[in-house]
Amino acid sequence: MKKKLYKILVKESNINFHNWYSTAEGFHHPVFKKFVGAVISNWLIKIEKDRGEWGIVEKEWENVGAIFAKRLAAGKIDIFDIEQKHYQIGEKIWRLTDFVYQNKLESVPLSRLLTTLRQMWKYYWYLNGIGYIAVISDLGHGYLMGQLSKILLQKKVSSNKIQAYQSLLSSPNKRTLFWQENLELLQLCDKHKLATKLSGSQDFDKHVEKWFWLNYGYQGPAWNGDDFLMRVKEIFRNKNIKKALAEHQKNFQTLVLKQRALSKKLKITRKENYYFETARLFTHLKGYRIEVRHRYSWALDQIFSELGRRLNLPLTFFRYATREEIISAATKKSFPSETVSKRKQKMLYVFKNLKGSFIKIDSVDKNFQSLLEDEKIEASEAISGQTAYSGRAIGKVKILEHEKDVAKIRKGDILVTFATTPDFLPAMIKASGFVTDQGGITSHAAITARELKKPCIIGTKIATKVLKDGDLVEVDADKGVVKIIKKRRK
Repeated sequence: MKKKLYKILVKESNINFHNWYSTAEGFHHPVFKKFVGAVISNWLIKIEKDRGEWGIVEKEWENVGAIFAKRLAAGKIDIFDIEQKHYQIGEKIWRLTDFVYQNKLESVPLSRLLTTLRQMWKYYWYLNGIGYIAVISDLGHGYLMGQLSKILLQKKVSSNKIQAYQSLLSSPNKRTLFWQENLELLQLCDKHKLATKLSGSQDFDKHVEKWFWLNYGYQGPAWNGDDFLMRVKEIFRNKNIKKALAEHQKNFQTLVLKQRALSKKLKITRKENYYFETARLFTHLKGYRIEVRHRYSWALDQIFSELGRRLNLPLTFFRYATREEIISAATKKSFPSETVSKRKQKMLYVFKNLKGSFIKIDSVDKNFQSLLEDEKIEASEAISGQTAYSGRAIGKVKILEHEKDVAKIRKGDILVTFATTPDFLPAMIKASGFVTDQGGITSHAAITARELKKPCIIGTKIATKVLKDGDLVEVDADKGVVKIIKKRRK
């Protein structure tokens, strides 16, 4: 193997090999190649106890990003065709998950279960193929955001306003399922007036039943009544319900008016607006893909659990098995259960020139370190990145590495992490601002910051390495800078 080849682009916790592999496959789906003009043919996955790192060959990643950027600049990308393809494939996945939701799987014949599973795999591959067009446009190299900054500089926007203007003009202005769920929860709070009355009502039970899957991530758990009740109490504690409801309902209308006013002020041309429209739409579609992924992952686990019941195999087997191993287990009753179960403890999968293989468990650490590029970190009193949502916040740093760290966050803290995931949402609700090492305009942190209207700086590269728990910092997302006010005493 070539040494020092890969760079870690994504770190997430509460993941599994099966779902992560199925997601990464999108980078070499034919629909990805059709729009982008190339594929990502080299990547790796390292997982240890459900904590994963996904790496790419940086040169290849930047080259593919540059190819897409040129296509975008030449007007060869029909972003609205990409949008429609998202919705079409999302609807197909949705119908399959409805089948899982509406049926008692123990009564479903094995052949029907496997047919549903194969269809889900097929459509999910396509969803990630069309979905990763948005990711390659900006993540890791910032080509799309760089173009937006270039336009604003040409408009002679001052340096201290570029980040805020860029954030406003690139913010998605279409409704999401997360927005819809929040709207319905606010409406229930307004109707029932008290948290105790709402939590004991049929309305509350119906809301939980409708939306339990919305933050499932790759492997759950699903939200339960206590999770929704926590949010209800937060709404009653912090907000005038009617005012919050009115603001929420007018959110996108208000945003569109602000965007139009700023575009008019800056005299944004039709061609320039194409870039901002692309940023807005791609960010929206990234959120849509994640929402479908939540539902897909929940349904996938239901099928896996039923297959496990019939075959006397744990859910972990399916979460760390390949598709071929799962089909073999279900049809031939032949499976390497011991080999697969070891993958959860530690595993490395290297995808090279469109062919993948597992590395022997006793060689994982040695091979992984030999494949990674060396990192260089420069100490600084200020950390800079891209603004995902404008605003300022001062608070104590809390570093989150995995979902178990969520309990560390107290109201007003600054959440600092490599990249946020759906598991971090309870912490993000409490935090006053977010800072990430990685991420682009379509990242989870950027999307959630806009939903929660909290200052957020992404793509700092070094925040988790420079900052420590307890450091007092100011997140100035108007300028894209994190200032260290006071270091924690050792």
